[in-house]
Amino acid sequence: MDSAPQIKAIFAEAMERTAPQARAAYLDETCGRDTPLRARIEALLTASGKAGDFLESPPVGENIVFDDSHLTEATGTIIGRYKLLEKIGEGGMAVVYMAEQAPSTRSAPFGPASTGVLSDSEGTIRR
Repeated sequence: MDSAPQIKAIFAEAMERTAPQARAAYLDETCGRDTPLRARIEALLTASGKAGDFLESPPVGENIVFDDSHLTEATGTIIGRYKLLEKIGEGGMAVVYMAEQAPSTRSAPFGPASTGVLSDSEGTIRR
């Protein structure tokens, strides 16, 4: 009879009670004789206690400055057999260019694996 919203609400309310006796009393009252529900809530409380506060602070500090000076890909850059003609999109971790493949003049979309991955003209090419 328990549902995800019910479990979430009971868990959140139980987390507000930090004293073990208060938490146990709340669970006694809320779960009653529903042993499976009580077991699920207690399992969540145990897991939450083990998780600690690892998500409460940034893992590498707050004042991070990313150096993107190594980014050399731009319109006109030649990477292997491809000459980047124009930027046609970007997002996530990549920039996509319209590129011309040498020695032919065939044009095709070209997207390096991620921004800055190709640091020289002989870098890995992903089609």
